[in-house]
Amino acid sequence: MNPPKLSIVILNHNEGAVTGSCLQALSPLVDNSTAEVIVVDNGSANDEGHVLAEQFPWVTMIYNAENRGVAAARNQGLAIARGSYALILDNDTLPVTEAILAVLQHLENHPDVGVAACLLADRQGTLHNCRQYPGIKHKISNLLHPSRKEFNPQADTLLEAPRDFDYLMGAFQMFPMDLYRQLGPLDESIFYGPEDCDWCLKVMAAGRRIVCLTSHQITHFWQRSTNRRLFSRLSWLHAKGLLHFYRTHHRWL
Repeated sequence: MNPPKLSIVILNHNEGAVTGSCLQALSPLVDNSTAEVIVVDNGSANDEGHVLAEQFPWVTMIYNAENRGVAAARNQGLAIARGSYALILDNDTLPVTEAILAVLQHLENHPDVGVAACLLADRQGTLHNCRQYPGIKHKISNLLHPSRKEFNPQADTLLEAPRDFDYLMGAFQMFPMDLYRQLGPLDESIFYGPEDCDWCLKVMAAGRRIVCLTSHQITHFWQRSTNRRLFSRLSWLHAKGLLHFYRTHHRWL
Protein backbone atom coordinates (compact mmCIF):
# COMPACT_ATOMS: atom_id res chain seq x y z
CA MET A 1 0.00 0.00 0.00
CA ASN A 2 1.31 3.43 -0.95
CA PRO A 3 2.13 5.78 1.94
CA PRO A 4 -0.26 8.67 2.54
CA LYS A 5 0.65 12.12 1.32
CA LEU A 6 0.08 13.72 4.73
CA SER A 7 0.81 12.64 8.31
CA ILE A 8 -1.29 14.39 10.97
CA VAL A 9 0.13 14.37 14.52
CA ILE A 10 -2.20 15.13 17.44
CA LEU A 11 -1.52 15.06 21.19
CA ASN A 12 -3.99 13.96 23.82
CA HIS A 13 -3.73 14.55 27.56
CA ASN A 14 -6.89 13.84 29.55
CA GLU A 15 -9.14 15.28 26.83
CA GLY A 16 -10.51 12.17 25.15
CA ALA A 17 -13.85 13.68 24.16
CA VAL A 18 -12.19 16.77 22.67
CA THR A 19 -9.67 14.65 20.78
CA GLY A 20 -12.45 12.37 19.57
CA SER A 21 -14.31 15.29 17.98
CA CYS A 22 -11.14 16.32 16.15
CA LEU A 23 -10.50 12.79 14.93
CA GLN A 24 -14.06 12.41 13.69
CA ALA A 25 -13.62 15.53 11.55
CA LEU A 26 -10.42 14.08 10.06
CA SER A 27 -11.96 10.76 9.01
CA PRO A 28 -12.70 11.84 5.38
CA LEU A 29 -8.98 12.46 4.79
CA VAL A 30 -8.19 8.97 6.07
CA ASP A 31 -11.02 7.38 4.10
CA ASN A 32 -9.63 8.69 0.79
CA SER A 33 -6.07 7.67 1.79
CA THR A 34 -4.75 11.24 1.68
CA ALA A 35 -3.69 11.20 5.32
CA GLU A 36 -2.67 9.04 8.22
CA VAL A 37 -3.37 10.19 11.77
CA ILE A 38 -0.96 9.63 14.65
CA VAL A 39 -2.16 10.32 18.20
CA VAL A 40 0.36 10.57 21.02
CA ASP A 41 -1.40 9.96 24.32
CA ASN A 42 0.76 12.05 26.61
CA GLY A 43 0.29 10.43 30.01
CA SER A 44 -3.50 10.50 30.20
CA ALA A 45 -5.28 8.95 33.17
CA ASN A 46 -8.03 6.29 33.09
CA ASP A 47 -6.70 4.40 30.07
CA GLU A 48 -7.98 7.21 27.85
CA GLY A 49 -5.59 6.48 24.98
CA HIS A 50 -6.79 2.90 24.64
CA VAL A 51 -10.40 4.10 24.59
CA LEU A 52 -9.54 6.39 21.67
CA ALA A 53 -7.81 3.49 19.91
CA GLU A 54 -11.00 1.43 20.18
CA GLN A 55 -13.17 4.27 18.91
CA PHE A 56 -10.86 5.12 15.99
CA PRO A 57 -9.07 1.93 14.89
CA TRP A 58 -7.53 3.73 11.89
CA VAL A 59 -5.44 5.93 14.20
CA THR A 60 -1.83 5.01 14.97
CA MET A 61 -1.42 5.37 18.74
CA ILE A 62 1.68 6.12 20.80
CA TYR A 63 1.34 5.80 24.58
CA ASN A 64 3.46 7.74 27.06
CA ALA A 65 3.46 6.82 30.74
CA GLU A 66 3.80 10.49 31.63
CA ASN A 67 3.33 13.90 30.02
CA ARG A 68 6.56 14.48 28.08
CA GLY A 69 5.59 17.95 26.88
CA VAL A 70 4.48 19.22 23.51
CA ALA A 71 7.75 19.20 21.56
CA ALA A 72 8.92 15.77 22.74
CA ALA A 73 5.55 14.13 22.09
CA ARG A 74 5.20 15.70 18.66
CA ASN A 75 8.68 14.48 17.80
CA GLN A 76 7.56 10.96 18.71
CA GLY A 77 4.71 11.19 16.23
CA LEU A 78 6.83 12.76 13.52
CA ALA A 79 9.47 10.04 13.95
CA ILE A 80 7.06 7.42 12.57
CA ALA A 81 5.30 9.65 10.03
CA ARG A 82 5.12 8.10 6.55
CA GLY A 83 3.79 11.10 4.65
CA SER A 84 5.73 13.52 2.48
CA TYR A 85 4.16 16.33 4.51
CA ALA A 86 3.26 16.62 8.17
CA LEU A 87 0.56 18.56 9.98
CA ILE A 88 0.90 19.15 13.71
CA LEU A 89 -2.61 19.89 14.89
CA ASP A 90 -4.05 20.71 18.31
CA ASN A 91 -6.75 18.36 19.52
CA ASP A 92 -9.09 21.29 20.29
CA THR A 93 -9.42 22.27 16.64
CA LEU A 94 -12.34 21.45 14.38
CA PRO A 95 -10.52 20.67 11.13
CA VAL A 96 -12.13 21.15 7.73
CA THR A 97 -11.07 18.86 4.89
CA GLU A 98 -11.17 21.62 2.26
CA ALA A 99 -8.85 23.86 4.32
CA ILE A 100 -6.32 21.11 5.00
CA LEU A 101 -6.22 20.08 1.33
CA ALA A 102 -5.76 23.72 0.27
CA VAL A 103 -2.76 24.15 2.58
CA LEU A 104 -1.31 20.86 1.39
CA GLN A 105 -1.67 21.86 -2.26
CA HIS A 106 -0.03 25.21 -1.56
CA LEU A 107 3.01 23.49 -0.06
CA GLU A 108 3.22 21.10 -3.00
CA ASN A 109 3.08 24.00 -5.46
CA HIS A 110 5.47 26.32 -3.58
CA PRO A 111 8.72 24.62 -2.54
CA ASP A 112 9.97 27.93 -1.11
CA VAL A 113 7.37 27.67 1.69
CA GLY A 114 8.54 25.86 4.81
CA VAL A 115 5.51 26.18 7.10
CA ALA A 116 1.93 26.82 6.04
CA ALA A 117 -1.46 27.08 7.72
CA CYS A 118 -4.97 28.33 7.30
CA LEU A 119 -6.52 30.88 9.66
CA LEU A 120 -7.63 29.77 13.12
CA ALA A 121 -10.57 31.47 14.83
CA ASP A 122 -11.67 31.05 18.46
CA ARG A 123 -15.25 30.74 19.75
CA GLN A 124 -15.79 34.48 19.30
CA GLY A 125 -14.46 34.40 15.75
CA THR A 126 -11.21 36.16 16.67
CA LEU A 127 -8.32 35.19 14.39
CA HIS A 128 -5.25 34.34 16.44
CA ASN A 129 -2.66 32.10 14.82
CA CYS A 130 -0.70 34.62 12.70
CA ARG A 131 1.66 36.04 15.27
CA GLN A 132 4.54 38.27 16.32
CA TYR A 133 7.68 36.81 17.81
CA PRO A 134 7.20 36.49 21.59
CA GLY A 135 9.69 38.93 23.07
CA ILE A 136 9.21 39.88 26.72
CA LYS A 137 7.27 43.10 25.96
CA HIS A 138 4.94 41.18 23.67
CA LYS A 139 4.39 38.40 26.23
CA ILE A 140 3.58 40.86 29.03
CA SER A 141 1.12 42.59 26.72
CA ASN A 142 -0.59 39.25 26.07
CA LEU A 143 -0.94 38.61 29.81
CA LEU A 144 -2.35 42.07 30.48
CA HIS A 145 -4.68 42.01 27.46
CA PRO A 146 -5.62 38.34 26.86
CA SER A 147 -8.31 39.23 24.33
CA ARG A 148 -5.96 41.31 22.17
CA LYS A 149 -5.91 40.24 18.54
CA GLU A 150 -2.66 38.85 17.12
CA PHE A 151 -3.83 39.17 13.55
CA ASN A 152 -3.43 42.48 11.75
CA PRO A 153 -6.81 44.25 12.23
CA GLN A 154 -6.59 45.57 8.68
CA ALA A 155 -6.56 41.98 7.42
CA ASP A 156 -9.35 40.50 9.55
CA THR A 157 -11.23 39.35 6.50
CA LEU A 158 -10.72 36.30 4.35
CA LEU A 159 -8.46 37.24 1.45
CA GLU A 160 -7.61 35.57 -1.81
CA ALA A 161 -3.82 35.78 -1.68
CA PRO A 162 -1.71 33.86 0.88
CA ARG A 163 0.30 36.07 3.22
CA ASP A 164 3.70 35.80 4.85
CA PHE A 165 3.91 36.12 8.64
CA ASP A 166 6.56 36.06 11.36
CA TYR A 167 5.33 32.74 12.70
CA LEU A 168 2.25 30.56 12.82
CA MET A 169 0.84 29.08 16.00
CA GLY A 170 1.65 25.41 16.57
CA ALA A 171 -2.05 24.55 16.78
CA PHE A 172 -1.82 24.15 12.98
CA GLN A 173 1.53 23.94 11.24
CA MET A 174 2.02 21.99 8.03
CA PHE A 175 5.49 21.44 6.58
CA PRO A 176 7.49 19.10 4.32
CA MET A 177 8.90 16.10 6.17
CA ASP A 178 12.21 16.38 4.31
CA LEU A 179 12.62 19.86 5.82
CA TYR A 180 11.88 18.50 9.30
CA ARG A 181 14.50 15.80 8.85
CA GLN A 182 16.98 18.35 7.51
CA LEU A 183 16.57 20.81 10.40
CA GLY A 184 16.15 18.27 13.16
CA PRO A 185 13.41 17.71 15.73
CA LEU A 186 11.47 20.30 17.70
CA ASP A 187 13.40 21.65 20.68
CA GLU A 188 12.54 19.31 23.57
CA SER A 189 14.04 21.76 26.07
CA ILE A 190 10.74 23.60 25.65
CA PHE A 191 7.96 21.70 27.46
CA TYR A 192 5.05 23.90 26.39
CA GLY A 193 5.54 26.94 24.16
CA PRO A 194 7.18 28.57 22.28
CA GLU A 195 8.44 25.48 20.45
CA ASP A 196 6.24 26.56 17.54
CA CYS A 197 8.02 29.91 17.17
CA ASP A 198 11.42 28.26 17.60
CA TRP A 199 10.58 25.91 14.73
CA CYS A 200 9.52 28.80 12.48
CA LEU A 201 12.77 30.64 13.21
CA LYS A 202 14.74 27.57 12.13
CA VAL A 203 12.66 27.28 8.98
CA MET A 204 13.21 30.94 8.08
CA ALA A 205 16.94 30.62 8.77
CA ALA A 206 16.95 27.82 6.21
CA GLY A 207 15.56 30.24 3.63
CA ARG A 208 11.94 29.06 3.61
CA ARG A 209 8.81 31.21 3.99
CA ILE A 210 6.08 31.10 6.65
CA VAL A 211 2.72 31.45 4.91
CA CYS A 212 -0.94 31.53 5.93
CA LEU A 213 -3.73 30.84 3.45
CA THR A 214 -6.09 33.57 4.57
CA SER A 215 -8.77 32.28 2.21
CA HIS A 216 -9.45 29.32 4.51
CA GLN A 217 -10.36 29.14 8.18
CA ILE A 218 -11.07 26.53 10.85
CA THR A 219 -12.22 26.79 14.45
CA HIS A 220 -9.74 26.45 17.31
CA PHE A 221 -11.35 26.23 20.74
CA TRP A 222 -8.29 27.94 22.19
CA GLN A 223 -8.01 27.35 25.94
CA ARG A 224 -5.18 29.78 26.79
CA SER A 225 -4.28 27.56 29.75
CA THR A 226 -1.26 29.52 30.96
CA ASN A 227 -3.13 32.84 30.92
CA ARG A 228 -6.00 31.41 32.97
CA ARG A 229 -3.74 29.75 35.57
CA LEU A 230 -0.73 31.99 35.96
CA PHE A 231 0.72 30.13 38.97
CA SER A 232 0.17 26.56 37.82
CA ARG A 233 2.91 24.03 37.05
CA LEU A 234 2.11 24.40 33.35
CA SER A 235 2.62 28.18 33.56
CA TRP A 236 5.97 27.62 35.28
CA LEU A 237 7.07 25.20 32.55
CA HIS A 238 5.87 27.65 29.93
CA ALA A 239 7.94 30.43 31.55
CA LYS A 240 11.01 28.16 31.53
CA GLY A 241 10.45 27.48 27.84
CA LEU A 242 10.20 31.19 27.09
CA LEU A 243 13.45 31.92 28.94
CA HIS A 244 15.17 29.12 27.01
CA PHE A 245 13.82 30.61 23.78
CA TYR A 246 14.99 34.13 24.70
CA ARG A 247 18.49 32.89 25.54
CA THR A 248 18.73 30.80 22.38
CA HIS A 249 17.50 33.45 19.95
CA HIS A 250 18.35 36.65 21.90
CA ARG A 251 14.69 37.75 21.72
CA TRP A 252 14.69 39.92 24.85
CA LEU A 253 12.52 42.72 23.48
